[in-house]
Amino acid sequence: MHTSALIVNDTVYIGDESPPRRQGDDDDTTMIAIDAATGTERWRVAGAGKPVRTPTVTNDMMYVPMDNGIQAIDLVAQAPDWHTTFVEGQEYDGDSEWAEVPAVVGGTVYAGTHLGTLYAIDAATGTVEWEFTAEGLPEEQLMDEEPVPEVRRIGQFDGPVAVADGIVYAANWDSRLYAVDAATGEKVWSTFRYSPIDWTSRPSPPAVYDGTVYTSTRQSGAVIALDAQTGEQEWVFDELGYSEGVSPAVTDTSVYASAGTSSEQMFLVALDRATGRQRWQTWIGLPSRGPIVDEQNVYIEQLGTLLACGRRSGTEQWWFRMHADSWASPSLANGSIYTTDDRGHVYGIW
Repeated sequence: MHTSALIVNDTVYIGDESPPRRQGDDDDTTMIAIDAATGTERWRVAGAGKPVRTPTVTNDMMYVPMDNGIQAIDLVAQAPDWHTTFVEGQEYDGDSEWAEVPAVVGGTVYAGTHLGTLYAIDAATGTVEWEFTAEGLPEEQLMDEEPVPEVRRIGQFDGPVAVADGIVYAANWDSRLYAVDAATGEKVWSTFRYSPIDWTSRPSPPAVYDGTVYTSTRQSGAVIALDAQTGEQEWVFDELGYSEGVSPAVTDTSVYASAGTSSEQMFLVALDRATGRQRWQTWIGLPSRGPIVDEQNVYIEQLGTLLACGRRSGTEQWWFRMHADSWASPSLANGSIYTTDDRGHVYGIW
């Protein structure tokens, strides 16, 4: 499963990505609600399409990124409210224009798509307020001495956007990090810092904290801090040389990220938020998802193993092995951790 568990109060929400189990089945389930304490299913909702990423909830409304747009679900009525379809029928490499994880701020839903468009949608009605199109890479651009793949030429948006102080921040496969005016959809700034262009030359989905944007990149294993208003670099940590491009987690004092020397020699690192200086590092081995942070620990997922490390020292506290590999990030709520694996199992750990 690529959708992470979403926990609201005493309910865990899981997007149903699975195809029908038998030929001829009409399984159009979009979302499943599960009791957080017992794991018992409470209800499920059908929809037009399948969820592809983790939804967002605000004011008893859930906004689900689908393989053909955004669906809003009324959690009180336990029923769909509206469904906004993007450019219907437009495809590349056999994929439709499916949405990434949305952010909901000030009555507007913001989400990027796989065909290079960032949308602002009225949260109450589903009406599109504005569209922003990524620049993409030029057709003459080469990557590893071959024509640049369409995903890079179009400019596929990657992962959840971040919204702060009237600006939407979004990572893109065209190697840029975009800052877009949340009210108008006009570009404020964008960064482009990669040479040469290859599969590793793209930023991770950003995190924003107190006027600074934090991102990482596979190309040099760098964790980068940028001024949120101007895009100017504040600091960079690139001592290890490799990263899986996972979004960092940020607290008032520290930035937590995964970086390493190769895909099999990865570390969880803690950096000073103001300066980028390393506080500690802990070997984690395999590629990872996360990290997420609570008052005591930093949690990171490694292809089916959930690892907890002490927030202050990085010392391993415990680990939990799932029944299968996982590409979903864990979620924290009410002192518990929830996650999923690729076979559809849902786990609650406390």
